[in-house]
Amino acid sequence: MIVKSQRRKNTNVNINITNRDGSCHSIEQKDHIKYLETMIDSSLTWKCHISYVCAKFSRNTGVISKLRHYLPLKHLTQIN
Repeated sequence: MIVKSQRRKNTNVNINITNRDGSCHSIEQKDHIKYLETMIDSSLTWKCHISYVCAKFSRNTGVISKLRHYLPLKHLTQIN
């Protein structure tokens, strides 16, 4: 991932690696990566991470709301 400023967002950078045997490989450019459960995007904003956390939270909330019909409330709120 190449980190860019928000003003220069549209600049393209091509990185090629040449092996000893002469073959050339280009590296795929990513917009965001996941590192230690944190989503980091190329302009170092939090938009990608916030949407990732919201989706994860929404999914877990849905599971808990479905389980409330089958388990007593004290089991759902108990912290181990």
